[in-house]
Amino acid sequence: MQMAKDTALVTWAERLRTVNPARKVTVDGVERPALLACENERPELRATAGVYWVSWGKVGAAGPGTQGLHAMACEITYASSGTEQMHGCDRGRELTRMDAELRALLHPATVAKVDYSQEPPVEAHTSITWSGPQLAEAEQDGAVLRRTAQLVLYFYPEEGA
Repeated sequence: MQMAKDTALVTWAERLRTVNPARKVTVDGVERPALLACENERPELRATAGVYWVSWGKVGAAGPGTQGLHAMACEITYASSGTEQMHGCDRGRELTRMDAELRALLHPATVAKVDYSQEPPVEAHTSITWSGPQLAEAEQDGAVLRRTAQLVLYFYPEEGA
């Protein structure tokens, strides 16, 4: 399961770097693409607007007849407070830009699974794939607009997992 999560996160961060090189975040002095896993970061960072926050949910068999294929719920939350130049009045437009970026970084919806616990990383013998995102309505929290996208990640578990 860890390989599937790592592969998705690295793939989506690399794609974000291509889709919008300016969408970055600095955490502990290190600048990187603004796509972060909730389980790997300090909780107080979650309030950061302009960042895609990935959290993993329920894991189980993908369904009858899928022969070992697993499904894992994934939620990606992001928010916009708009730009300084527009005094935040463009937060809706910025959220719409983030919607388009999210769709772009999730396409195509399949990639070879990679074991990032090794140096150099090694490709596994399976792929991961994911469903299209289901975007919830935007929610207003003070001056911030926030949206959550739900998707499902499909993968075959690693040997011995």
